Amino acid sequence: MIADHDKSIVISDLSNFGPKPALSTQARLGCWRLVDYELEGGLEGAMLFAAPDDQAPPITLALEVEGLHAIHLAFNYTRSAFFDQLNHVPFSLYGTLWASLSSDPGFSRFAAETRWRHDEIYPDRCGGESQLWHSVHEVFWKVADLTGQSLTIRPPEPPFDTSELCNVANLTYIRLVPIEGERAEWFARLKPSTKTRRCAVQLCSGHLSGHTAGSDTYHPTNEQWIRNDLTPFLDNDVGIVCFEAIRGNLCTYRTKIGDVGTEDNHWPDQWVDPLATAVKIAHEHGVKLFAGMRMIGASLPVVRNPIQWARYYWKHPEWVKRDPEGRSCSNLSIAFEPVRSYWLSLLGETLELGCDGVHLLFDRCFPFVLYEQPSIDRFQDRYGEDPRTVPPDDERWIAHQCDMVSQFLREVRSLVDQKPDRFVAVHFRAGEYETWRAVEPRHYGCDVETWIREGLVDYLMPTPCASSALADSLSRWRKLAGSKIKIYPDLFPRSMPGEAYADLAACYYEAGADGFVMRDCERRHPRSSEWAVARHLGHREMLGELGQEWTENYWRRFELKVLNGMAVKHSFNDG
Repeated sequence: MIADHDKSIVISDLSNFGPKPALSTQARLGCWRLVDYELEGGLEGAMLFAAPDDQAPPITLALEVEGLHAIHLAFNYTRSAFFDQLNHVPFSLYGTLWASLSSDPGFSRFAAETRWRHDEIYPDRCGGESQLWHSVHEVFWKVADLTGQSLTIRPPEPPFDTSELCNVANLTYIRLVPIEGERAEWFARLKPSTKTRRCAVQLCSGHLSGHTAGSDTYHPTNEQWIRNDLTPFLDNDVGIVCFEAIRGNLCTYRTKIGDVGTEDNHWPDQWVDPLATAVKIAHEHGVKLFAGMRMIGASLPVVRNPIQWARYYWKHPEWVKRDPEGRSCSNLSIAFEPVRSYWLSLLGETLELGCDGVHLLFDRCFPFVLYEQPSIDRFQDRYGEDPRTVPPDDERWIAHQCDMVSQFLREVRSLVDQKPDRFVAVHFRAGEYETWRAVEPRHYGCDVETWIREGLVDYLMPTPCASSALADSLSRWRKLAGSKIKIYPDLFPRSMPGEAYADLAACYYEAGADGFVMRDCERRHPRSSEWAVARHLGHREMLGELGQEWTENYWRRFELKVLNGMAVKHSFNDG
């Protein structure tokens, strides 16, 4: 151990992790590789690497310190042949290393902080990919009492070790900063309370069901796997976890109605039920769990993964959406009563499992109604015209589509109200991706004002919300909703520095937001310095401090000088 100028303890030689047979200075199966290094600032030691095919086991280090400390971990995201194919990035967005204190309920994940991808947000920290390969990134993890604690690290466990998602695991050094005095008081103020638990996270369960782009299903066989999946959202300002349980007819729970991803639709006894287990774990920590539904239909014909089977879609071609020429589209239409009944039956199953509510992903799979016969008939009865003869931006056609969606939402509301103290949350499109401009939700079939007036929803979750552009809409909905309905804007982009999260949250609080939702948080929380702020956005009165000097060292980058005995500056240029 060596101490630096700010009284922190830097563990730069990681050779004391154990068991010792799991460490080697050479590349060996079943081992982590110790590699010597030196940073430009003079720090030197031995870092740890493990490639996905090394089959390296979990290893543990006794920290041998006492009292409250801030934990910072440092990583070198080395260039390698491994590649996150699903997300098209040269590192895994799900994390390259997992770490856990002995007192933690599960593992936290750490992924590259992709700051170089957002030059417009933080130009002082941007750069090329070489920042990843030729440098070490230090990130803040959390504050904890480390008395008697040990640190365990491991490469990602299945399915995050597959060829679609894997990358090389690394830990370069550990920095432990004693927390005392004013700083200890500041972190104490960040402890969650009932008042601050006004953040929600949306979890895409593509790593279980398979992603729509095409990847294998995965079925956990132990409860700890689910605890690891939820650990980053426990015991902070997250009060709601929106767990995507229904992805088309493929369900991430033991359904009797939908599909589970096997040829015979049989659920083997060794599988744990991810949704039921997630409900149990969330409730242990005072967190609500909503079952998410995304009305996915058919997709690419060349992909053979279970989520692409879309068996209910192909079983009922008479209920699909139709274009103006009558050709089939890739989703079922809610203009058909049996389709609405099918979705309702799946939502009903999730409520029976104890979910606290349902979360409808209306920001995906739209439009929900096109030119099916019931839709045509209803439009003609109301307006006396064939909808196929009017332009798609005709206000009557927009109103018609909104009416059909609101009808479905009334049926969802009726279903949920059969259970006491259950909630309806709706994610809906209110902004444009890329430009971040505000859009009118009615153009996506979402008549928010009608939902508010009729009390059809409990949580409005507009997305994507990336600037002040949506402030006027939030203020309008706030006045209409009063205190009856919660408004949780979805903070975007998915990757931004912690101070940007704090600034955006302050803007939307001022406009009338009650809290926030963050989509795809399974790929947000591994960016540790960002998540260290995002998980505390329920502390409204502390947002200014979260975006200023208190968090300025949550992310730091240091140039590598020597790696494995070689000068980095003049090396590794394609060999």
